[in-house]
Amino acid sequence: MPKEHIITKDDRRLQQERGGPVPAVRIGWQRGCAVQIDTVYLDGGEWANQQPEGQFVNLDRQAINQLIQVLRRARDQAYGKDE
Repeated sequence: MPKEHIITKDDRRLQQERGGPVPAVRIGWQRGCAVQIDTVYLDGGEWANQQPEGQFVNLDRQAINQLIQVLRRARDQAYGKDE
């Protein structure tokens, strides 16, 4: 199952400066299955030690589209629209 991790620039910088785990969002998927999202603490440059932090959320296509819309609205209201 492919997986991607999302981590803020500030958390990545802190991890490089101080070491230790930092919070991240992990997204995993597989063809024909629901997409899973959870939170983890990533420890190390290669993110070898992933300690589960929260619960998994399974998203179908409709829920993913809704999440994308909400994230775009939140981004635009928090940081302004992309040009």
